[in-house]
Amino acid sequence: MTPPITILAPAKINLNLRITGRRADGYHLIDSLVIFANLTDRLTLTPASQDSITINGSMAQDLSQKTTSIHQARDAFRKATNYQTPLAITLEKNIPISAGLGGGSADAAATLQAMRKLKPLNEKTLTQIALTLGADVPALLTSHKTTMLRMQGIGEIITPLPKPNPLGILLVKPKTPLPTKKTFTQYKKQNPKYTQPKNNEINPIKAIKLGNDLLPTAQTLNPEITEILKILNQNSGLSGAGNTCFKLFPNPTQAHEAQKTINKKYWSWSGTNF
Repeated sequence: MTPPITILAPAKINLNLRITGRRADGYHLIDSLVIFANLTDRLTLTPASQDSITINGSMAQDLSQKTTSIHQARDAFRKATNYQTPLAITLEKNIPISAGLGGGSADAAATLQAMRKLKPLNEKTLTQIALTLGADVPALLTSHKTTMLRMQGIGEIITPLPKPNPLGILLVKPKTPLPTKKTFTQYKKQNPKYTQPKNNEINPIKAIKLGNDLLPTAQTLNPEITEILKILNQNSGLSGAGNTCFKLFPNPTQAHEAQKTINKKYWSWSGTNF
């Protein structure tokens, strides 16, 4: 009997995000430095007599039980490999949805990783499947190999970077979600070329200073982001195209202390890198 397979799916934090262009199909081209946080969803997969997907955890109420990235990843893997064994999948959902933290992509990536343990598949094919599920799913696939990376193209060009020292991370967001698609749809401006640091000179704190080109659009759609960034002050920014703001600290203890001062009207989390 095959034992259950459990995969942790970490949240991603875009330390910066620059829009470098737009493809003919509408996808925006980006250049972004990403770290992973130890805020994780937990996916457990077990061969069973029939398919089932069960979702629990602190964010379960915000997620449809019928159509999730897990369903999509499971079905895409089956289509590519003809692996048809029924699966019982349980997701402990802790990453907020529509928050810019890549929670859905993390869950899809974890599903692919778990199924790969049952049906071996080469890295190239797995990445190709991942890209059909979402532009940043390939990046989330690499979260177990590196804790910092650079995303380019539409998110599919990935460069692993040296692991940063342990950091303190504070995440704060309005309780109302902000879907990624909405932010990208509203974004209009095209930016001039800029210089990203060389890959061997990346520093998470310095990376924040390059900024997030989607911030003004996100602030218009969700004005509370402006309030949160004022509270967080230095070494802070907006992650991705959602509404989660982050602040980096030299250690987790400082992040935990800072979280105690955050108004309860916001969702918040503190911890360290994955």
